[in-house]
Amino acid sequence: DVDAEDSAKLVFDTMRKSKSCNDDVIRVFTHLYRYYSPPPFDLGMSEIYKDNDWDYEDFNKDFPLLPSEKINEITGRFERTIIHYASQGRFLSFSENLERFIPNRGHWISLEQLDILSAELDKDIDAYIVGGNISISPAESFALLICALKNFSEYKKWDDRYFLRNIIGPKEEIPENFRSQQVSVSEFTGKFREIDRFINKELALPTTFIFDDKTIGPGQFLKGLIQLYKAQRTGNELQTVDLSGTNYPVIAAEDFFQEKAFKHGNYYPDGFDGKSICAICRSQSWSWKPALINN
Repeated sequence: DVDAEDSAKLVFDTMRKSKSCNDDVIRVFTHLYRYYSPPPFDLGMSEIYKDNDWDYEDFNKDFPLLPSEKINEITGRFERTIIHYASQGRFLSFSENLERFIPNRGHWISLEQLDILSAELDKDIDAYIVGGNISISPAESFALLICALKNFSEYKKWDDRYFLRNIIGPKEEIPENFRSQQVSVSEFTGKFREIDRFINKELALPTTFIFDDKTIGPGQFLKGLIQLYKAQRTGNELQTVDLSGTNYPVIAAEDFFQEKAFKHGNYYPDGFDGKSICAICRSQSWSWKPALINN
């Protein structure tokens, strides 16, 4: 509507006047559902949502388009907004924008860099920058350590470098209230091949790790990996590893990841709270890493 058009222009004008926003990028888009009649979000939420998640199977996608006059009105507002932006800024294609950043795929991590990374992870489960130009998420650090320790347990030697797999965190909710566990090193290393294959297939971390009657989460397992890595890199023998601590990176303590339910207006049906979606977002705190810009 007109108010939204004025609001979009005002946000842009405010950013342009801010000294801290001289090089910001605004992503401009229009929602396709605005061109359909009736709008999908007016059709009755019970047909779109089931319990706590979006259910696509029951979502009727065959909507008629609005009359051409209405579509022209909507696109006209969008075009006027774009013209307003272009009068004070410049257009940047996705390809051009991508070239501003250091690629996060195809990196190799040296054994010495892995030593440094494991020492940092021992302090906090977090994202880290290695070598000044490689950004590594907590999930990717987990995968690096699994690969290195799996190879060492099988071949009794360290490789000079390890490939950084571009993976995400667990795709399911991480259960709460896991107890700390202690397992033998042989039982622990016996899981490495299975976990490494899972990561290769799913490009994500497992949600839980089961040892007979013991179940733990990814953070506890990572703590065990760090213990074993440090011991084996210094030639020490461990009989057991302690699987303890938090199952989330430090960023999960931020307000965004503390949300337990959606709190945004009247967009959702009665009884829908989005708890499962919030829980998955919390699990994906394992995926975070800072973007690095080429100088």
